[in-house]
Amino acid sequence: MSDKKPQTAVPTPTLNDGMSINPMDIYNTPRKPDDIDLVAILTQHISALGGGTMIPKFHAEANALGIIGANPVVQRILLNRYLTNKLLVFRSVNPNAIVYDMLPLMAPDGYIEDWLTLQKESVMPYVVANAVLA
Repeated sequence: MSDKKPQTAVPTPTLNDGMSINPMDIYNTPRKPDDIDLVAILTQHISALGGGTMIPKFHAEANALGIIGANPVVQRILLNRYLTNKLLVFRSVNPNAIVYDMLPLMAPDGYIEDWLTLQKESVMPYVVANAVLA
């Protein structure tokens, strides 16, 4: 038997038995107690990378955007949007910054574990090293 943890597929709005799924149904789906908390995981990683001073602002902005407390699908979508906007603003005031390599790493589909790996290995180290969230 494998010790590998099964990956969590991310549901996306698709046709199901001929019926259309309303994206607002996904947005309004309440968080379950055993759902993965992407904000908490990214917070731990930001702290581990030495970005502890960025955490209060990250939490305040994530809370204002409705990311904290949302279900994982919504968290991922909103975190992608939040981080993309932060990187583009950073690029606008730092013309020599290379942020475009980060943008494709914020895929809205696939496995949450794969998304987290990309965030931990590529996006968050860049964000912390360059104080993008400061």
